[in-house]
Amino acid sequence: MGVFHDRRFEDELSALRVDFDRLDDALRYVEQRVSEDPASGIQSPIPGIFIAPVRLPTENGLVQMSIFYTYDGSDVTFRMLRRAP
Repeated sequence: MGVFHDRRFEDELSALRVDFDRLDDALRYVEQRVSEDPASGIQSPIPGIFIAPVRLPTENGLVQMSIFYTYDGSDVTFRMLRRAP
């Protein structure tokens, strides 16, 4: 199983002002978790869309974010990144 990043997710990620070394560590943790158990995220009201909560390092400290992802039975794809409410 692989974990892929949609172009939209990559664009949203690059728009953050972050410490990239710490960001890689945070993303690796989420990627590892969802690759082992894709249903470990929160099921959204939209079927097939899961949400993985994550704290990402920004220039203003850690920020609670949500990664929206899909699982097609073999691979996970990170689709969107949003600040958690």
